[in-house]
Amino acid sequence: MSALRIAPLVSCDAEAWRERVLGNSRAGDGLEHVQVRAGPQGLDIFAFYRVASTQEADIRLRRLVETTLVNTPEFQFWRIV
Repeated sequence: MSALRIAPLVSCDAEAWRERVLGNSRAGDGLEHVQVRAGPQGLDIFAFYRVASTQEADIRLRRLVETTLVNTPEFQFWRIV
């Protein structure tokens, strides 16, 4: 499992983020499941990948979230924290 926290400068709900992350994933990346939870300081994204190491899962999740940020204009004010 890999986890990453993002924080907004504007509001957005967790389900919208989950849908966008899934929409930016590619077949063959090994992504099995994504869960997004709202917390007091942003959203926590949890992703389960079929990969050899936790480090590889972390790299893939970061890349996926960065792609989602770039490809989604309404998320332009979000940052990985």
